[in-house]
Amino acid sequence: NEVFLPYTGGIKSFHLTIYNRWGEKIFESLDATQGWDGYVNGKMAMDGIYVYDFRYSDYKDKRYQNTGTLHLIR
Repeated sequence: NEVFLPYTGGIKSFHLTIYNRWGEKIFESLDATQGWDGYVNGKMAMDGIYVYDFRYSDYKDKRYQNTGTLHLIR
């Protein structure tokens, strides 16, 4: 995939955060159409493992949180 973007069908709110291996926030989006393209401050991020935190709510206001890792390979 060219852009990391969780499936967002049927959600009301969206919050995606990506962290590097040192726990520094390198990407954040509140827009369900905007995912991470592998760039940090306009430069390609290094190959490696990154952590994502995806928080969202549905139209019944039930809240969810998914966290995991993604592997960036160029």
